[in-house]
Amino acid sequence: MPEILRITSFVVVLPALALCGCGGDSEAEANVCNVSVSSLCADSLVAELSLPSGERINNVAYSVTGNGIEEIAGWINTAAPRATASAWVAGMPPGDDYVITMTAMTIGGDRSCQGTARFDMLGPAGPSDPSPDCVGSQFMGGERVGANTCASLTRAVVAPLQTAKGQLIDVEVSGSDADGDHVRFQWEATTGFFYYDYESDTRFECFDSDEELITIEVSDDNFETCIDRRSVRVRCAD
Repeated sequence: MPEILRITSFVVVLPALALCGCGGDSEAEANVCNVSVSSLCADSLVAELSLPSGERINNVAYSVTGNGIEEIAGWINTAAPRATASAWVAGMPPGDDYVITMTAMTIGGDRSCQGTARFDMLGPAGPSDPSPDCVGSQFMGGERVGANTCASLTRAVVAPLQTAKGQLIDVEVSGSDADGDHVRFQWEATTGFFYYDYESDTRFECFDSDEELITIEVSDDNFETCIDRRSVRVRCAD
């Protein structure tokens, strides 16, 4: 499989209490959060924050910057049972020196810890990617089909990537079209339920205790020929 993402460094930032050493080494270590980043499919990645033990973390903030892009930022709801502090982010153009920052927040709204990872995106090799994690994906954004320029998926986020059966996963997407055509969105999954499956921002409810494949399509011709498509696997845990 061709290399599509390069991890360049990891940085762990501790909260002020841990940095001053006031609580001793064991307390400092308990507050360390590590951010792991892995390639998924050409213009996307999966990021996960290792949550500190002994604290109730309801939300994790994430922010992706670098390479001249507009900041991609949001929140991951980790309050549900079995939820992980994980997110799939798509739509990043090829480039170097991207940075993702993830911050865990306690139930009281205090910052627990913050982790940062730097990475490069190498981009898709062509309209399709044969790697196993790119199942169902199709890169038609900006392609010419006759007189039409296909709409492009410019951003997509799915978070968290694991939650308990019956709980919700936030899904959002944005798209653009060089010709100014109306851009339509369509969410699909192997099972489960989307609250608004033709909206740019919606929520997915896990039905079965198993792995699900969520797919988002962006089109400017009513999904007839021009379809820019990405897929990501999520898990609905018992």
